[in-house]
Amino acid sequence: MKTLLSLVLVHFTLTSTAQTAALESPELNILYRGYANKVIPAVTNNNGKQIILSGKGVNIEKPIDQNYYILKPGRDRAVSISISLADEQDTSFVRKVEYRVHNMPDPYLYLGKSRENQNADINATKLFAKYPPEIPLNAKYRVMKWTIIVNDETRSGTGNDISSASEIINTAPNDSQVIATVTIQGPDGIFRKKTGSWIVQKSK
Repeated sequence: MKTLLSLVLVHFTLTSTAQTAALESPELNILYRGYANKVIPAVTNNNGKQIILSGKGVNIEKPIDQNYYILKPGRDRAVSISISLADEQDTSFVRKVEYRVHNMPDPYLYLGKSRENQNADINATKLFAKYPPEIPLNAKYRVMKWTIIVNDETRSGTGNDISSASEIINTAPNDSQVIATVTIQGPDGIFRKKTGSWIVQKSK
């Protein structure tokens, strides 16, 4: 049986009439604090029984009319999720799965459409903090405040509008470095201070 494991979506596949469980890549079993981790359990040969997830140190919710559960761990470094099957007569334990609990990874800074460590988007008026496509976490980060330095000229502001720094970016000569120091806040409530840089490379 195949089991898909990712940072966001975890499929449990339980097989055989004895409802044994099989999981691949257990080293990827990670839950993030302050994040709505989605888990989709799938059970075969369950004779119509309901799938039940339970665990200590983690809040487990089942949205109405959805096929997934939301797991929100606390401060523990690891949690155990128990998988059971239940009907009106009884509840039977099937499998326990161990998860490590981490803080969410730091997002990347984007100057307009340009990710940090790339060529600068010299017409940018917004600064963003987000995950690239290769990190499949659906999390929104707020830019709280920023400072941008270009060739010893400095501009600062709050929010993600960097219009006041547009001139020093747009008029900078090729090979100039744009450095942004940014305070951001994620869905986990943690304030992070990140520094990103870009290189000005205008078309000739």
